[in-house]
Amino acid sequence: MKFLTNNKKWLLLLFIILGVTSKASAISIKGTVADTKTGKPIPYVTIKVVNSRESIVANQEGQYRLYLTPGTYQLKFSHVSHYSKIINVTIADTTIFLNVQLEPTLIEVGTIRVYDQQYDAAQRIIVEAIRHKDEILSKIKQYRFKAYTKLVLRDTAKADSANVFLITETELNAFWKYPDKYKEIITARKQTANIPAKNNLITVQDILNFNKNRIDIDENSVVSPTAKDALDYYNYYLLDTILIDSTPAFVLEIEPKKQTIPLFEGTIKIADSTFDVVGVDVDFNQGFENNLYIKPHYQQVFTKYENKYWMPNLIQFTAIINIHFPGIPVFSVNYLAALHDYDFTTPIAKNIFDEYVLEVDKDADNFDSTKWNTEQLVPLTNDEKHNYHRIDSLKNKPVPIYKKLLLLPLKLMFIPQDIFHFNRVEGAYLGYGHYWHRLYNRLSIYLKSGYAFDDDLWQNHIGFNYLLSEKQKISVTAEYHNEIKSFPTILSRPDGNATFTALTDKTDPYDYYYEKGLSLRYYMKLIKFTELTIRFENHHQYSKTNHTDYSLLGTKKKNRLNPSITDGNLHSLVTSFSYDSRPLVKNKGYDMIVPTLPYTIIETGIEYAPLNFMGNHFNFTKYYAWLYHQQSLWNWGVNTLYIYAGTSGNNLPPQKYFVVDFGAKLFDRSTSFHTLGENNFYGSRALVIHMSHNFGRRLFRRSGLPLIKKLPFSLNINGGIFFSDFSTKALPDNKIFYRTATKGYSEIGFGVGHLLPLNIVIDFNWQLSAYNTNHFSISLSGGVF
Repeated sequence: MKFLTNNKKWLLLLFIILGVTSKASAISIKGTVADTKTGKPIPYVTIKVVNSRESIVANQEGQYRLYLTPGTYQLKFSHVSHYSKIINVTIADTTIFLNVQLEPTLIEVGTIRVYDQQYDAAQRIIVEAIRHKDEILSKIKQYRFKAYTKLVLRDTAKADSANVFLITETELNAFWKYPDKYKEIITARKQTANIPAKNNLITVQDILNFNKNRIDIDENSVVSPTAKDALDYYNYYLLDTILIDSTPAFVLEIEPKKQTIPLFEGTIKIADSTFDVVGVDVDFNQGFENNLYIKPHYQQVFTKYENKYWMPNLIQFTAIINIHFPGIPVFSVNYLAALHDYDFTTPIAKNIFDEYVLEVDKDADNFDSTKWNTEQLVPLTNDEKHNYHRIDSLKNKPVPIYKKLLLLPLKLMFIPQDIFHFNRVEGAYLGYGHYWHRLYNRLSIYLKSGYAFDDDLWQNHIGFNYLLSEKQKISVTAEYHNEIKSFPTILSRPDGNATFTALTDKTDPYDYYYEKGLSLRYYMKLIKFTELTIRFENHHQYSKTNHTDYSLLGTKKKNRLNPSITDGNLHSLVTSFSYDSRPLVKNKGYDMIVPTLPYTIIETGIEYAPLNFMGNHFNFTKYYAWLYHQQSLWNWGVNTLYIYAGTSGNNLPPQKYFVVDFGAKLFDRSTSFHTLGENNFYGSRALVIHMSHNFGRRLFRRSGLPLIKKLPFSLNINGGIFFSDFSTKALPDNKIFYRTATKGYSEIGFGVGHLLPLNIVIDFNWQLSAYNTNHFSISLSGGVF
């Protein structure tokens, strides 16, 4: 820690005083907006400062709070189905309390839902909206805005006064540029004490544009109510005519014609004469494929900016979440985003749009209450304020024993391998590891140490990483370790954890050996979404055998024998290049991948180990390349393609073999061969091609058959081939050897899955293959969302 000189202390104090003074000069205007006829508060009223980009939104109790510097202003209060009102306000140096009442503007259009009379009118309106949509979409080439988001999670089983489970709030800047570039930067965030700040990444995300033909939500491509072919999917009924921001607008009910494909149902609002979409209030029909949310509801409230752009100033999403795990309650979700300060003209810097769709400002967690309160926020309700205080006061309160026991299985499922793991070679491993990110300037350090009880082996790992360039992510790493390593696998994740299956059923797809030595690594990003890694490996490697046959269930099944390797000194140079199309989140120095569809990952690499190089005992060259692609196919589910190819020159040692393993069916249902049994296939060459398609419930639902369409099952088809040139055979002395036997293998089949409590998926698979002609299996997979 560097200490400030006296001059710097005074300078810092001066900045603090100036900062407080500048914020203190902003005076608050607060009050409640109510209906003139009923006297009841009007929720989510828009309050806009005329002739500026500033606007805020009242909360659900009609309460608002606005901060402005001294002067004279015109405030415009607007709400759907109420006349707008403009009030002149002069701000001096004291807080102003201003309660406002708005007149309702609902204009009845005959009898509501008289469809034989209203259908033609609604159809004509939507046809005009479709005809004008290209013109509407061409208006905007770019924009930026500021936003405030709030997420409230409630325990539905508790009383209202204590049912809030957590609250998150964020302030952010967002940028959009035609056709689909989008970026958000969280500038400040706040949350209840039961959630770490690093986990608060709630933002607006990409605004759903209801002027498009299709709106992509996860794996669903939902037909927009203003799509060019919308009349093939929706019925429209004219319900009302109202005023929105002093502009006449039609309220149309949208009714899906089908329940077999994802569609909206609810209401949309279309501006008279311009036919812009100026309001959305929709649910999702039965064709919307979703395993997490129950009864999701989405709403957008619009206002007009610069007298020509209709943009959402309020977005709301509500739903119920049931995770089906003991100790985790059923939650209600209430998400709100208030958007303001739209800017359509100021150029957006080119470097704003990169592989990061979200960044967290380095000072996002370093703010004071004065700064937070002076931003354009939606005020918390009295109930939310009470629960904020209640949750924060419980931070250090002991958790009841019964809750700890209920959550113990969940914690065990996610216990880091650095702390505990189990396999047939090490037995039980207990240790501790920690990564100090940017411990000093750009230096990060990793330390790990632990003991394998059955192998009677202490293991250690120490690593140093130094960041040379923030922009290109250039870094150098030096590591020393002496620990058990696993063979590289083609199907299962190389860093996967088989502890649960090894402990319960002696099922472990990984093979192990002992390694100690030094490695040096150079890493950089060449261009967006790409990575280049160069490593030098200097290791001593030794074979390991099984040391335990233990299982929790006491099964009589024997563990697979651990294959031997060629012991010796290995010195090699490894280079790899990868491309990953998935966008990233930069969370104060940490990069996180954003799950998205579609996406593609490509990686290629080479390892070169010349004989006698620095005392090298091996002589080989190893090449590999693989591709993984996943996408949603026209609302028929998610398709996955995986291709892996590898070859080698000279004499590849066993610890470097290509391993086609059986374990992917345990850890990844989308790329797995179901009929391998518990057998791995090895080789100095390998080729794997695997494709799967998960229909979800779509095929059953679209069948239209009375009993079939309601089946709570998902259906997937899968198939693949692979080739390798070695297999293994056990010897009487509990050792195994590799024998040359080129293996060609093909498999095709299907599986039916059902979501059980605890979010475990039970799969019933039937396969035809060249290895096991007719095979039926039942497996469990999945986990908590």
